[in-house]
Amino acid sequence: SRRWRRSARTAAPRPWLRPRSPVAAPEDRLVMVRLAVRGERGFEVSTVDLDRRGTTYTADTMSDLRTAYGPQAEFYLVLGADSLRHLHRWERMERLIGQCVIAGVGRPGAPKPSELPEGHPGREATFVEGPMTDISATEIRRRLAAGESCAGMVPSAVERYIREKGLYGARHERVPAER
Repeated sequence: SRRWRRSARTAAPRPWLRPRSPVAAPEDRLVMVRLAVRGERGFEVSTVDLDRRGTTYTADTMSDLRTAYGPQAEFYLVLGADSLRHLHRWERMERLIGQCVIAGVGRPGAPKPSELPEGHPGREATFVEGPMTDISATEIRRRLAAGESCAGMVPSAVERYIREKGLYGARHERVPAER
């Protein structure tokens, strides 16, 4: 069992793998990340992706973080195990693999890394077992657009911000404060 001293969260200006999904402006994405980690010990927000101009890829992010934190820093890219099956589509995957440990967190219905085809980059990921949550960005956006609650799926401060700004087609609904 590994303990992380610090976890950096980034906000990508434009997720290139989701060209048709509704996307919030980079400034709004940054605010949401800050709201999500506010008050959480060990979390920090990095603007490395927003500071870089143009299209940004995870390999670029890791390279910039490595420059900022030094060669001795140990990085983990934590993804839902369902995302592992798409790693072969990621830009500069070979460079990314050399910069961090890729960890796939179990998700309902998602294959374990060992179940991916031979030679697939996700096959080498470290599998993290634990309670599985069935939360997807698609479902969150659907709920927001339908005016349904996202309680337990996103922090209430983030949901409130999304609704106040009308992001992702969200309909306004009163969101209770966090306890």
